[in-house]
Amino acid sequence: MSTLICRIELSKDEKEGITILVSHKDQKLQHHIQLNKESITITSENGADKSTIIQKPDAIKLDVGGKSQLMMDKEKINIKCSTFNLNADEIEIKSEGDINIKGGGDIALSADLNLTAKAEIEANFEGNMTKVSGSMVNIEGDLVTLG
Repeated sequence: MSTLICRIELSKDEKEGITILVSHKDQKLQHHIQLNKESITITSENGADKSTIIQKPDAIKLDVGGKSQLMMDKEKINIKCSTFNLNADEIEIKSEGDINIKGGGDIALSADLNLTAKAEIEANFEGNMTKVSGSMVNIEGDLVTLG
């Protein structure tokens, strides 16, 4: 005999709407879909872990255990997580405005071939101890000053 429980509830209450519930009593597993006037909410939980997707006409929120979240609306996408990995054959980042990258610790840039940094007006590199090294270092410019 199966311990799977399936329920569909229909309500005219604007906050309830249609509810679909599938649960497995022995495994503490529950899948819940709620469709109402404000949103569509999908929840999956097993007693120890829980994930939720909330979709509204103007926004989507994904939450996994309260630790990883993706929030998206018409203007922005916010990602919150412990570790963020992005793997692709090619990545292109463009912005009409400024781009700011800040790390609470070290930031490392590396390339298997060439690494190019270029600015149309001014490039500034600053640090308490700034080091430029290589098997061949070439410094070019109309005016080069040291010190």
